[in-house]
Amino acid sequence: MSIPHPVVLYPLHTDGQKRYCSSGHWDTGFTTVQENVGKVRNTGIELSMSYMVLSRPQDRTFLTLSLRAAHNKNRVVKISDSMKAYNEKMDEMAESDSKLVTKYYDGVSMNAIWAVRSLGIDPATGREIYLTKDGVSTYEYRAEDMVVCGDNLPKLRGSFGINLGYKGFGLNVMCMYELGAKMYNETLVDRVENVNMSYAVDKRVLEGRWQKPGDKVRFRSLKQVWDPEKQAYKVDEKTYATSRFVQKKNELNISSINFSYDFFRHAFVKKMGMERLSVAFYMNDVAKLSTIKTERGLSYPFARNYNFSLQMTF
Repeated sequence: MSIPHPVVLYPLHTDGQKRYCSSGHWDTGFTTVQENVGKVRNTGIELSMSYMVLSRPQDRTFLTLSLRAAHNKNRVVKISDSMKAYNEKMDEMAESDSKLVTKYYDGVSMNAIWAVRSLGIDPATGREIYLTKDGVSTYEYRAEDMVVCGDNLPKLRGSFGINLGYKGFGLNVMCMYELGAKMYNETLVDRVENVNMSYAVDKRVLEGRWQKPGDKVRFRSLKQVWDPEKQAYKVDEKTYATSRFVQKKNELNISSINFSYDFFRHAFVKKMGMERLSVAFYMNDVAKLSTIKTERGLSYPFARNYNFSLQMTF
């Protein structure tokens, strides 16, 4: 007998104040103060449903499928003068540091990826070719040419799972997914292009970089390169935030698998004075499939967990 579960479909629409911690003035007695810096509007839709495909209580056989999906987007409605000053500081930081910066503008997502558009590595010189806001190609990196090159927020995210039981055997699988997001791959920047050659390095440092005129490769040269604009050799510099490292991010994460068996059909359970005997094996963070390869466990230890349990009820 099939027993459908209700489908919940509803919109999300909220207006909120974003707050920013800034330096306080000496006469306030505080080193930092909080102030309103603007408004953010979030809109989205969430879907949740489950369906019992099979149910036979007499021999504990059942099959249930579940699905959750959510779509959400945000836009900055209005920013204050303090946030405009913050954006200017981010532009200065972008030209002095290779790290990605976050900026906020009216009508733009809070999760926007800001970078300078890239045309790739010039086969003749080994240098990266940038694209200005006006669409002009150049070898010079300028923070003022940064534009939105993607959004970290996925277009669709959620989970799905299966819960199966058959005459005492049990299987429960839960998966998480994200679709339509983009990500700035700092692993490639830090481990390939801005690498310290005094230590052990990734093999792509030697195999995937420009070495001689005519090379059509993904990564720029490690050595001094010829600057046709200045008619001189240019010392190798750091790689800054460009669209060359903004990649599509679609992920499937098998978050948990649970195998179990209940000995309810076996007579020895009652003979041993037990009301119930069951065993189970759990796995967490089983596998992760992604269109983008990044390092894991850098800021927080990453580990797969395996657990075994034996439950006896007297």
